[in-house]
Amino acid sequence: MPPQDLRAALRRVLSDSVRQYPKGSHRSTGEGTLPSCSSPSRMRVGIIALTVTISAAATLVLPYRSVGASGATYRVPLETWFRLSDSGGLPTIDVQLGNDRPVRLLLDTASVGIRVLHDDVAIGTKSSIVVGTTSDNVTFTDGVHLTGVVARTSVKLGSVEIPNVPFQYVTSISCTTSGGCPAFTGSGPEQIDGIFGTSISPPQRSDPLINPLMELPSAYQGRWRINYGASLQGASTGALILGAPIPNHAAAVIKLRPSGRQRATGLRYWNDLPYLCWSFSSSTRYCGPSRFDSGSDEMYVQSNPLPTILGVTSTLLPTQVRSGIEVSLFTPRPRSRSFWSYTTGDTPDFDSTEALVASPSFFDSGVQAFYDLNFIYNVASGQIVVINSS
Repeated sequence: MPPQDLRAALRRVLSDSVRQYPKGSHRSTGEGTLPSCSSPSRMRVGIIALTVTISAAATLVLPYRSVGASGATYRVPLETWFRLSDSGGLPTIDVQLGNDRPVRLLLDTASVGIRVLHDDVAIGTKSSIVVGTTSDNVTFTDGVHLTGVVARTSVKLGSVEIPNVPFQYVTSISCTTSGGCPAFTGSGPEQIDGIFGTSISPPQRSDPLINPLMELPSAYQGRWRINYGASLQGASTGALILGAPIPNHAAAVIKLRPSGRQRATGLRYWNDLPYLCWSFSSSTRYCGPSRFDSGSDEMYVQSNPLPTILGVTSTLLPTQVRSGIEVSLFTPRPRSRSFWSYTTGDTPDFDSTEALVASPSFFDSGVQAFYDLNFIYNVASGQIVVINSS
């Protein structure tokens, strides 16, 4: 597919009414502690659900800051934006680049850095956004290819400012798959402006972008919490909580392996693909590197062999699994226990699951896990602390 107009390509909506979520399809249980892991050769990066629109009217949650003995905290509102025909939603935040107006970005825990469409930001002295000449290109697993250059400016989340952040100034977008890309379908009003990638793994060697949250002021102690479940149903908004305290109890505490250091703060990068185990309607457990991915509209399972109950035999393209299968997530042995489960369905952004017969084993939670669980990313200690939303 040839390059598309950026606004038309990334911001299409598929319907004109918001449907309600099914009830009771997800649940979370138990407590546990996980060991470190290794990275797979194939990573699934969540971007296929960039065609989203805003939910029904929601209660406004304003940013606010508090300071306690353990340091500062600051709440940045998260909103649910729905792919209307699919009844599902993805988390977004408002981000101010330099002195320009705020942009609405998809919060994506599976990619690194900010990527913004060129026609959504002003450049020059007035905006304090400086566009360079270093190229920056990326292709996501759904075939969407973003071409651009590296720009720099300050990034503001409410009143919290992170100076001199590099981001991708996207100049063109194309589709690299013959069957087309999901982001190019539908029609409707413009809604989102790009991606805010918060993976705590290091960026690719050729990619100069960074996760801006890893350069937060020291008062926030290298921690943030994603409380997305509160955003569902359009009843209220959740929050990205900077400097979030660590609770006394958790569903799981996931220890990560170090993977280098961040350039400005000296904080470590971490391999955020922990080794976890999954079962499908009480079948044999399948274990492998697993990613919690807020930017993907479907859970993804890759293994060879796959459990036959999934009804998937394809070795070439991911195929949707059968509905009604209970998927459970476990800490690995020796202290293996379940801490989250959901039931598969056919609704993207909610309970749809795809699988592929392939090696190595790899699992991507999709946005589903964020409905039921809160995630605290603790860069200082290399942990992901998982908390039940209820």
